[in-house]
Amino acid sequence: ERREIASIADNIESMRSISEEHQAAPLVSGESLVFNPQPGFADFYSELQNPNEEWSASFVYFFTGSFGETVKQAGFIMPLEDKSMISLHQTVATKPNIGQLVVEDVVWLRVDAHAIDDVATWLATHDQFTVTDATFDTTLMVDTNKVGRSSFTITNNSPYGYHEATFTVILERNGTPVGVHQVALNNFDTGDFRRVDLNWFGTFPGAADVVVVPNIDYFDLDVYL
Repeated sequence: ERREIASIADNIESMRSISEEHQAAPLVSGESLVFNPQPGFADFYSELQNPNEEWSASFVYFFTGSFGETVKQAGFIMPLEDKSMISLHQTVATKPNIGQLVVEDVVWLRVDAHAIDDVATWLATHDQFTVTDATFDTTLMVDTNKVGRSSFTITNNSPYGYHEATFTVILERNGTPVGVHQVALNNFDTGDFRRVDLNWFGTFPGAADVVVVPNIDYFDLDVYL
């Protein structure tokens, strides 16, 4: 497995110098949402779509608005992925009611068809995580403060293990995101399962569905055990 990933990584790396950005359709960003968990801080969320089947991309992203700019972060997106872009616990001087996702310094990485003849199937083989028993509790008290808690069990059903598997956790109400969080699971091997509890401070919804989305760069050899 590691030899397979290494071969793919080598092929992708060889394409960096070629780039050929004109052959890749641009990334498409959706509406940005702002969540305010605490006074002086805010969480930011937007969807980013990669319409290309043969291209992944790395980039720098941030959110901007009347509040200024969030901290710039490194990001990546898989071929044909609809990705949740988030910036958590960002310091803001004023309460922002809207933000705009900015993506810059995009580097396109073309997947070698000789290494992967079916990109969608290859990605689906890696993206095999099952989430069960997901709940959101709003009755928890920490000291004198009421906090929310999302809980779920996640199982790695893929044939691959990860040094640090990162997941974006989204609270949705009627299909609309109303809060975002993130969790990293260390040494998440194939067949492993973990029970995860996340606390939500500040403003949070009275009820919500818990959605868990992997945020793993499957083309990066270093992520694998």
